[in-house]
Amino acid sequence: CNNKFVLSQFSKICVGTTRKILGREDFASAIVPVPPLQMQKAIADFLDYKTGLIDRLIEEKEKLIQLLEEKRIALITQAVTKGLNPKAKMKPSGIDWLGDIPEQWEVKKLKYLVYMQSGYTINSINIDQTGDYQVYGGNGVRGYSDEYTHDGEFVLVGRQGANCGNIHFVKGKFYATEHAIVLTPILQIEALWLSLILEVMNLNQYSTSAAQPGLAVEFIANLLIPFPPFEEQKKISAKSQNEIFVIDESTIELTTSIQKLKEYKESLIYSAVTGKIDVSNFKQGSINEKAH
Repeated sequence: CNNKFVLSQFSKICVGTTRKILGREDFASAIVPVPPLQMQKAIADFLDYKTGLIDRLIEEKEKLIQLLEEKRIALITQAVTKGLNPKAKMKPSGIDWLGDIPEQWEVKKLKYLVYMQSGYTINSINIDQTGDYQVYGGNGVRGYSDEYTHDGEFVLVGRQGANCGNIHFVKGKFYATEHAIVLTPILQIEALWLSLILEVMNLNQYSTSAAQPGLAVEFIANLLIPFPPFEEQKKISAKSQNEIFVIDESTIELTTSIQKLKEYKESLIYSAVTGKIDVSNFKQGSINEKAH
């Protein structure tokens, strides 16, 4: 229900601690404003039209976000699998999904590049909304802690959950929980480059099909990846980072715009059903939204 008055009633009578429950009788006893039938129809027509326009705008922006994400992945894939020199001499990689790679690149198993280990257990009561150090779980930042487990540049891989396999490049001091796999370089590696190639590899496809999806570290460690010289890794990272920044900024703007549209839609519904705006003379394409 979008009526804030009705919702406020429900919030007072819901029972339960971890899961709130609303009884059928309590639901039925809620007090709601009931305008005349003709006004109800006018409100419904108005909201059908106006919310339809808003929903279409949201859908268009969501499609743009999807296109930006596809462009982002395409840019990263080209850079981390083919390099920055379009005239570079190529050779077969021996990896089906990868194809040819620059001649000077190697192909190595991940376990020969990094040491992989899960983070440390932390009780949820020790994770705060503010603090000195970010706490990373399987899906990214969970909150903050006054303690940290790592300091430097690392790549984290989500170990459990529906989004296992997601990649995070982290700099500085942070706390890694047991739901994140921390990749510590064995060889000289540009951590940002490593995060980009792993993102392209879509590690989530290797998750188990158990009740709680997860990644087998042993399996991931034996995956083959292209391995360019360190200096080339740095160049790939720098160029990709600049291109990604522009795309991410556009994505953030679109996401913010979508959230504002959703909030406006909710406000519009509330105003219409509570009589805060006059919809009695509504005609498609124009509306007198003057407050009473």
